[in-house]
Amino acid sequence: MAFLSIEGIGLIIGGGDCPMGRFQDQLGDPVPFFELLLPPRAAKAAVPILTVASLAGFLAVALRRPRRSNRPAS
Repeated sequence: MAFLSIEGIGLIIGGGDCPMGRFQDQLGDPVPFFELLLPPRAAKAAVPILTVASLAGFLAVALRRPRRSNRPAS
């Protein structure tokens, strides 16, 4: 969870640009990953939206109430 959170924060700071974009360019692939499926504007917006959704999921797990066990104590 920590790694995904750090990665998501890095993507938000980068304005939605994938850190692998430069590496992709060096390999001769100018098309960002999300632009394979989405138009450029939607692809750029997808990264921060997915990051916020992931962080919200992490927060929900972290803040959930502990479950009570119905098993008798041994």
